[in-house]
Amino acid sequence: AALFFLICVTIAGIYGAYTTGKIKLFYVQSIPAILATIIIFINYIF
Repeated sequence: AALFFLICVTIAGIYGAYTTGKIKLFYVQSIPAILATIIIFINYIF
């Protein structure tokens, strides 16, 4: 469930940054979600 919501937050951040033209929105919302997703994948593998 956590992975699904992190992906939703990432997509929302990308879409929001694209539609508003504010790249800061991408950095504030999507980058932490992408990092958390990577950590979950690493945790799942090991």
